[in-house]
Amino acid sequence: MEADLTKNGKVIAYQRLKELLDKATAMGLDMKQGANRTEWQSNVESALERLFSPDSRHIKSFKGVSYLPMMFSGSTPQSDFDRVFLSGLNHACGILRAAMKEFEDYELAAAKASVFPIPSPPAAGGLQNPKVFVVHGHDHALKADVEVFLKNIGLDPIVLHRQADKGQTIIEKFLEHSDVGYAFILLTPDDIAYGSEQANVADRSRKKEFRARQNVIFEFGFFVGRIGRERVCCIYKEGVVLPSDLNGLIYKKVTDSIDSQALSIARDLRAAGYKVTL
Repeated sequence: MEADLTKNGKVIAYQRLKELLDKATAMGLDMKQGANRTEWQSNVESALERLFSPDSRHIKSFKGVSYLPMMFSGSTPQSDFDRVFLSGLNHACGILRAAMKEFEDYELAAAKASVFPIPSPPAAGGLQNPKVFVVHGHDHALKADVEVFLKNIGLDPIVLHRQADKGQTIIEKFLEHSDVGYAFILLTPDDIAYGSEQANVADRSRKKEFRARQNVIFEFGFFVGRIGRERVCCIYKEGVVLPSDLNGLIYKKVTDSIDSQALSIARDLRAAGYKVTL
């Protein structure tokens, strides 16, 4: 996967921008030399264009940085030139950091997701890859029960915290392991919430709701969009609020064990093309 990732032009441009930022930080006043600064500026502008667009506000801001005093004469001391140059260089580096942060927040996840192919529907008669993803909250007993059940019927449940970190961020790790053909979402009453209009109401009078963890809801929507709602099985416990935007999905209610839904889940998996053994 990492080799595929490096083929993405935006990710390469992002890495290049990071290298150029490190270079400016390390060189400092050495960047004053005309050739060094001109080459550096040209490389930064090229990377920013690939990362965003030729007319992005980041490029306009970067090109507007001044490295010389507004007014100077033959008697202007060298220290003033150095001070103004370093101030301009720091300003330019700040623009780069802001651009990189924006890319990290809004585009890096999408750029990486684009190189993780959505799995094809499984062929009739069974799937060669038995991996299925398990999204869970704080109900570790239910999570363990689902894992054991899936292993017993011949599948390989992927639980994110059991996978190696490899120095990745959470979203990077999640994207790497989301290349599955089926997902199980465990909605359990882990959080208590109430509407903001009740913030000033006495605690015991507030209308409270039991909700699943936010990461569970995010990953729920991710898999519905990625592999289709017919390939997502939502298992929930009584009392938890079900997402209104996903009404129409089949939710499977459990109490303490997955046993009551075992046959139903097995039928759904077989219909999705998985070869399961009870």
